Parts: sequence; structure tokens; C-alpha cells
Amino acid sequence: MFDQDKINNYLENICKNASDMYCAPGITFSFDKKYSEDFNRILTEIRREPSVRNNFPEGYIFEKIRDIISEALKVPDEKRYYLIQTEVNKLKTELKSKISDYKFLFHVEDLFIEKSITIGDVEFFKIDKQTVSDINEIIQGGDTILRNISIYDPLKTGNTYAKVKTRGIQNYAYYSSLTKTRQSINILKFLLYPKNFTFCLDSDFQQPNYKLSYFYRNDLGPGFNASLAGHSRPCHLNNETIDDLEKGDLDVINKLLRKRGKISEFENRILTGIYWFAEALKIDIYYNKDYSDDDREIPIENFEFINRGEKLLKLFMALESVLNFNNKESITQNISERVALLINDNLDGRKQIKNHIRSLYNLRGNMVHQGVTYIYNDDLNYLASYVHATLKKIIILKADIDKTEDLNNYIEDLKFK
Repeated sequence: MFDQDKINNYLENICKNASDMYCAPGITFSFDKKYSEDFNRILTEIRREPSVRNNFPEGYIFEKIRDIISEALKVPDEKRYYLIQTEVNKLKTELKSKISDYKFLFHVEDLFIEKSITIGDVEFFKIDKQTVSDINEIIQGGDTILRNISIYDPLKTGNTYAKVKTRGIQNYAYYSSLTKTRQSINILKFLLYPKNFTFCLDSDFQQPNYKLSYFYRNDLGPGFNASLAGHSRPCHLNNETIDDLEKGDLDVINKLLRKRGKISEFENRILTGIYWFAEALKIDIYYNKDYSDDDREIPIENFEFINRGEKLLKLFMALESVLNFNNKESITQNISERVALLINDNLDGRKQIKNHIRSLYNLRGNMVHQGVTYIYNDDLNYLASYVHATLKKIIILKADIDKTEDLNNYIEDLKFK
């Protein structure tokens, strides 16, 4: 987990040369510069291992080391090194003991599948009777809060759950599993586009609900208005659809997610782009054919359409994740041109796409710098199609391109074709 001999030596040096060090609990140690550096080396060495760095905050390790120093300064010099060895070994054992293997199950609302499908480390499956029985047994043996919460949990045979195996302390394992599940859900949404479904984790699901208002009209008297906020678009995946997904882009994405070692900067860009694209799809744009849906004369009245601005920003975040190669370059000019080059082979088509994206970038600028702007729903739909086509093209190119620099060179070459 970490080099124990190094830690022992650093600690012994600190104890030998402590300049103004107090042993009383709660008192912060004061080191001269050299031995402060030794203390930082200890923190760096212990947290060098990802299993420690990801699971234990630096402050937690700091307190443990400070306690060891405090105890070591209380004993005679001849006993100090043995005490340090013993306490460091205890710390190492303690850290190891807190890390375990976990398997988390999360219910996925609005997703129904005929057979299991795996994305990265996440397996989506139909929960069976035995698993339902096992979990119900845990719930019944739990406290009152657990039993009350379970009332709202759709623990029914056949419902879709996500299963994730993670190693760590419980809190880290939970949040790591949650992040992986959300990422896999977003990847599935990306793969199913242009169909747009509402499946998600329970905690992210907006139940359809009516906003009620009451009014009085002079000639007719009282009345009420009801508008629907949120709606459900369930996704049903049959065996054939799942087979098609597994043979297509999902195969490329899974190879990336299951890659041994750290994924590259270019691969991270692809996953980030997919994530923000799917986050944009979550934003519902309400449309009423009997209501005037147009730019308001008074700018602040466009707050009525504020969720369109949020969707616009997330779609551009997806684009810039994969196509912003230099923060010092002109983003509007280069991103719009790169999208046009990647997704269209026709000169007139490229010009049209480039000009459209540039105009949408102007709307984004208004949104960011002025706080509000009006965005047509059709423009958002076009932008979503541009982003999706761009990401798909880059996924295809992934077979021959491994670096962002290579993608940039590929796009530059397209200018002369």
C-alpha cells in the first residue's frame, strides 16, 4: 500500500529535529521548513496509492500522522523507532481493513429490458425473485427509517436495476458506483438518440406533475389552469435492439471503459462529450401549439424559456469537450468549422452548418454575458443533431486516432479535400 520504511525514516527525522512541537491534543505542530517538507513527503507517500487517495481525505491521514508523532515524542529516544514502526504498521493495517469489495444495486426508472446489457462496469438487468427476497429480508431486519424508505422503492420482480462492483470504503464505493451508473445511463441515451427517453436513477427522476393555478375572469367568473411539468417516456429494449447496440458503437465505448490502466486524454474527452450530450437531453422543452412561443419584447420575460438556455449550454459543453484544442484560439470560429468538416462532405452543406453553429454561439454569448436570451426549440434540435453526429464520427475515428493532436490533424486535412 505504501513504503513503510520510508514513512518510518521520515517520522524519526521529524521527531529528532522537532523545533516547536506540542503533544497536547488539538495543538497544531510547528515545524521548521526542512521538517515540514518531511511531513509533506509522508502525506504524499501514503496517498500515492489510489486506493488510499480515493478513499481517505488528506486531513484524515494528517491527523493519524500527527497522533503518531505526538505519541513518539512522549517516549525515550531508544524506544521511539520501535513505537513508530508499530504505529505505522497499525495505520497500514487499519487503512487496508476499511477497504472492501462492494456490489451496489440501483433501480433505474423507466427502463425495461428483455435481457441484461453491460456498459463499462455497470450491468443493467431484470431483478429476480430471489434477489427481491434477499433485499426484503435485509429491509425487514433494518430500522424504522429503512422500512419506511422501502415503501417508495420499486422492488418488484422484473424491474430494471443497475449492478456495479466497486472496491473502497463504503462512502467512496457508493459514490463511485453512483457515478459509474449515471455515466452508463448517459451512454445508453446517447446510443439510442434521436429517440429521447426519461430513464434514470430514482433520485434523478421528475415525476409527472400538474401545476395548478386559479384565476378570475370578469365575464366568466372563476376558473383554473393546469400545465403538466415533467412526463414519462419509458424505454423498452428488446433482445434484437440490445444485440444491435452491442455490435455497434457500444463495443467501441466498452473497450474504452474496460481499458486497463488510465484512459488517455483523448478518450476522456469522448466520454465527457457523451456525458454532457445526454445531460442536455434530460432537459424537457415544453411546447404548446396554442401559445405564442417567440422572442419577448422585454428581454427579462424570456426567463419563461430559461431551460432552453441550460440545454444550449450543455450541448456546447459536449462539443467543446471534444473539439476545443486550444483555449487561446477563437472557439466560435474553430468549433463551428470543425463540426461542419466532420459531419458533412458537401461544401454548401458545410457552410450552412458552420454559419448555423456560429449564430447559436452568439446566442450562447448572450446567455452567458447578459443572463437571458430567446432560443428557438428547432435550433436546439438542430444543435443536438450536430453534436450527436460529431461524437459518432469521432467514435468511428477512434479506431485510427488515439490522440487529440491526431484528431486536430485529421480535421485540418479535411480542409483540403
